Amino acid sequence: MQTTLLLVLLFSCQPNTLSVESFAELKQDLRANQLSGNDTERRQLLAQTDALSGQSTNDRACLTLYQAENAYENLAYEKAMQLGREALSLLKQSTDDDINADLYRLASLLTKLHFEHWQYTDSIVHYAQLAQAVRQQLPAARSLDLDLALLKVLELRVDYHFPEIEALVDSLKLPDNEATTQLHDTKAQLYLFQARAIRKQRFNLKSKTEIEQLFARSLSAVERAISQYQQQTSPRLPQAFAENAMHKAMLGTDEEFKDACQQMEASLRPEYPLRYGFTARLKAMRLTRNPESIAEATNYYREIYPQIQPFNVLLKDEADYFLEESAKQQKDYAALWEIAAAYLTNGRCASLDVLIPKTLTEQIPETIVCLNNLIDLATAKWIEYEQTGSLEALELADQYIGFVLANWSARQSNLSNSSLLYQLSAFGTEGLEIGVVSSIDQYRLAPAYAKALDVLQRMDAAKSLLMRRDLLKRDQQMDLPRYLLQDSLLTLQKRINVVETLQQLAPEAQQTALANQRQGLLNDRQQLEEQISTLNDNGKVGLLLNTSPPPASQLREESLLMYSWLGGKLFALALTEAGEKVVELDTTGISGNIKALRAILDVAVPDHQTIESYRSLAHRLYQQLFQSIAIILPPGQPLLVIPDGPLSTLPFEALLTEQPSTLTDRDELPFLLHRHRIRYASSWAVDQIHKNKKPFSVQNLSVAVVAHSGLAAYFQPTHDSLKMHAAQYQEHIGGTSPQRLQALATPANILHFSAHAKSNPDRLQDNYIYLSRNDKFDAASIESLNLTNKLVVLAACETRLGQQRAGEGNFTISRSFRLAGAQHVVSSLWQVKGPPTKELLEEFYRQLFAGQSPAEALWRAKVKMASGMGTKKYWWAGSWAGVVG
Repeated sequence: MQTTLLLVLLFSCQPNTLSVESFAELKQDLRANQLSGNDTERRQLLAQTDALSGQSTNDRACLTLYQAENAYENLAYEKAMQLGREALSLLKQSTDDDINADLYRLASLLTKLHFEHWQYTDSIVHYAQLAQAVRQQLPAARSLDLDLALLKVLELRVDYHFPEIEALVDSLKLPDNEATTQLHDTKAQLYLFQARAIRKQRFNLKSKTEIEQLFARSLSAVERAISQYQQQTSPRLPQAFAENAMHKAMLGTDEEFKDACQQMEASLRPEYPLRYGFTARLKAMRLTRNPESIAEATNYYREIYPQIQPFNVLLKDEADYFLEESAKQQKDYAALWEIAAAYLTNGRCASLDVLIPKTLTEQIPETIVCLNNLIDLATAKWIEYEQTGSLEALELADQYIGFVLANWSARQSNLSNSSLLYQLSAFGTEGLEIGVVSSIDQYRLAPAYAKALDVLQRMDAAKSLLMRRDLLKRDQQMDLPRYLLQDSLLTLQKRINVVETLQQLAPEAQQTALANQRQGLLNDRQQLEEQISTLNDNGKVGLLLNTSPPPASQLREESLLMYSWLGGKLFALALTEAGEKVVELDTTGISGNIKALRAILDVAVPDHQTIESYRSLAHRLYQQLFQSIAIILPPGQPLLVIPDGPLSTLPFEALLTEQPSTLTDRDELPFLLHRHRIRYASSWAVDQIHKNKKPFSVQNLSVAVVAHSGLAAYFQPTHDSLKMHAAQYQEHIGGTSPQRLQALATPANILHFSAHAKSNPDRLQDNYIYLSRNDKFDAASIESLNLTNKLVVLAACETRLGQQRAGEGNFTISRSFRLAGAQHVVSSLWQVKGPPTKELLEEFYRQLFAGQSPAEALWRAKVKMASGMGTKKYWWAGSWAGVVG
């Protein structure tokens, strides 16, 4: 390399043109460095290109690329993006046959730049996959492998695959010191992303010990990143110190946090002090939950906000988020509107000259950023409505949330499943409550059936969202759900896009192979589209907002009662053929009353005092939960109840419709059971999918019985009855494997469990079915089964109890069987009582074999027992009300 010539060129005021020989030598050095991974040498070589220009198109393409890389190394991301796009255009015109090395450099650079900008997440994935395709044309090199791993991490981060990021970095087995290469920068970035990915998983943990262990793993990765950055002069060192400060803010002492912040601030480069550190410092201040720190952070944000470079989108987002959260906490709707509206005028998601609130949904682009921003605007209007009673603010809040919900529903086919779920989860915590309550207030102002349907759709949104989220844990079950195939289609389209980009850039010698590859992918896409088009509604289970209005013919056969418990408020919606009713219920004492009633019904043989307590409490709950909407529910008509929160543990059939003082004969108690045949569902949308399946039939009946080794003899009469009516019968006693259970279930119409069970209201993963003392099936094992179109009967305790989530339903063993595809599930709300439960199930099966549907058969069995007509006169509600279907 001609050092003297380069020094002259660098000090020249105008860009200078390298000689062909000098440029060839520089390019050769950079390509050699690409394989060696020497970070210090790379920065030195790239720095020499800043004031140079090339002669030919080929030279200009490469030189512009190197200048873009140099800008990236110096954290000048806006300049780097401009030069990178220019380099891409020039490379498309290049005739250089040895272009793959530069193509990889450019794809890698554009992946990282788009990640920094973040708004263009599709481009992150596109360029990461482009780099992976080009990598196959390059020689073996540890540096390229690690860089490609970093790009894969960025791609995983787009879809929030945090556990996968942690596992990927672990699998690289990165040594602290490489024998032949340095690679400090790449390794540091990998460690840093691993630390963040670990930290992001804390939301799935509950115990303090688990969280502390998680943060210890994360902090260990941070310390490795700091060590790597310190082995070279890296402008990104403050990034690692900022992450360290974040950890100290969460779990460290005040002194440790203070020292970490000082260390971070001391590392900031004078020419670019705000890129890193600032975000973590203020996050840390906020996470301390110290009011003085929050005030200091807010003032600091407002002071420093105008200085943030336009390109620093992530930093602006963090500042916006902090100020928005402060405005929400202070219920300052004007400040929240101002901050959120700025996104629509500053180009972050739109560049509107004039913002017109009433037509805003017609003005904004339907991007993820704008939709999330619209939720903040809706929140501002909702706070304004709460504080001022402005009907215009209510209408706007309702309009904005409605637009977002409709858009999320439409976007399901255009987003990967995990990305959609992450975004909808964030929406669900903030937007659904506003959506439900605003639609109810709109209904109150002008009651109408159409508005009641809006309420239904929004109430069900949370429940459907939860089902969608649950189904992510499962493999391809239930006839290949549409969203799983849709993810495959999205992945295939991305591969096609990459090949088409390569066709524009690759040398002539590679064009034939690329054309053949593209045609093969197009053929695969056509086959997949045909497969998706043939899916029936089975494939749509759990998709958000597949809620269509109930037709009159359906409401003529069965009324609907849905509850939603959100933000401390309880709402009830009733729909019948004749009309609708939407009410807000007083929650005072409801949870305690339900708990007390369950305790009373758990008594096997009630005395006089217990019966009197039951009569009083069962009628009181009827008044609290049912009486205000009972007027529009036709007596004698079947009723679908979709409960929420604590209501999910309540047997509605056991409620009493009359005053206790009028009761004389205990065998003639006015159970709600006598007024309605009640069945339950976790979600309206999910219930409709199951309802549209082929009706259950006892023709050519195939039965599989799975029994706990200690209960088989006790339930033998029930098993014998099933065997007598079955054309095919299988029985398994004791422990088994998921594979064996699946083999038993596959040919069966009825899958009957006589087993023990355990429920944990705090952890879904601690819900079990026991088949022997040491053999158990948890929720994940159950959900991995394929039980499509089957009737599952759970003669086990508390299989309908589990973790409650307000607005979202109840996580139970019964729900896990529904997620596995079961069309009907008969389960229990409390500890089943042996003889009464056995009699109830035997009568249920008698009715079923006589041709009744599962819901009708269970209702008739309950009515017989409640009326005292059973063999043992088990009229007591505790004997029959706990078994539900």
